[in-house]
Amino acid sequence: MKYRHILFLLLAGLFIVSPAIANDDEEFDVKFDDEESNKSWDEHVFNEWDFDRFKSFEHLKESSTIEISSGIAIPDIHDNVYKPDFKMPVIMDLRLGSVQIRESGKKNELVKYNFDYIFIDNANKDIGIYDEKDEQLGIQLWRFGFTDRTGYGWSLGDNAHFALYKGAGFSWTKIDLDNIADTNMAILAMPLDKFNDRFSFSRHFEAGMNLRFMKNLALNTGFERTVVMPRHLFWYWSGSEIIEAIGNGLLDSFISKVRKSSPELAPIVYFVLKNGFAYGMSELKRSNMNWPFSTPEPFIYDNIKVGISFMF
Repeated sequence: MKYRHILFLLLAGLFIVSPAIANDDEEFDVKFDDEESNKSWDEHVFNEWDFDRFKSFEHLKESSTIEISSGIAIPDIHDNVYKPDFKMPVIMDLRLGSVQIRESGKKNELVKYNFDYIFIDNANKDIGIYDEKDEQLGIQLWRFGFTDRTGYGWSLGDNAHFALYKGAGFSWTKIDLDNIADTNMAILAMPLDKFNDRFSFSRHFEAGMNLRFMKNLALNTGFERTVVMPRHLFWYWSGSEIIEAIGNGLLDSFISKVRKSSPELAPIVYFVLKNGFAYGMSELKRSNMNWPFSTPEPFIYDNIKVGISFMF
């Protein structure tokens, strides 16, 4: 019951912080000169590079997108006693969604990149990086879910850009372990019994770069981390998510100021701060899946991928 009280306090904190963050982007104090009095409000607002608050841009490009990527999965689990050495399987990924590109109106030099997609991926335990001489645990992964990927970058001309992004989403992950005959390996694999042969709720984030060099093609490379939870404990999970949301809200407020004062540096600042914060939170969750609450340890795996996007 005490954790529900903690959750209530966190919710109250979120409601307190949210107005401050929202007010930080307010543009309603703009004063018009007499000679500009005939211009519409949208024309004034349009000169401010504030993508999050104003969505009516004339330079909006939207494309249905298929993205295919491949890379290496690096499994890991935090355990003070047993920790198996994993094979690193090859992972294949299919993503379907919509890409939106918004340009910064005035100079068309900066862009906001957004890709909302559903996905399915598979890590094959028979193909990957491993040492046949050592005892390594083979693992196969199936995962599906959805992701919201957002970033900022620089225009490289018509239908071309280079963007840095951060993505986050929810997924469900199924883990299949090798049949283990060796007793020592079976002992090492014990922490994974609660994940084996079942779909588990998981949370993931990704950091990467997107290079679009023509209307219908783009290249993508990135790092992704998935935190797989043995059980979904709603109250603990909600409290952890609210703490992370407050942190992201404070970062958004700071990044908004950077966009206004030094817009050419905003993509880099956004990339470093947002992904650094997400990575730090995932590290805190290694021993407690719903940090800061005392909860079971998760299974974590990292992906390093390269891919190609086809836009229509």
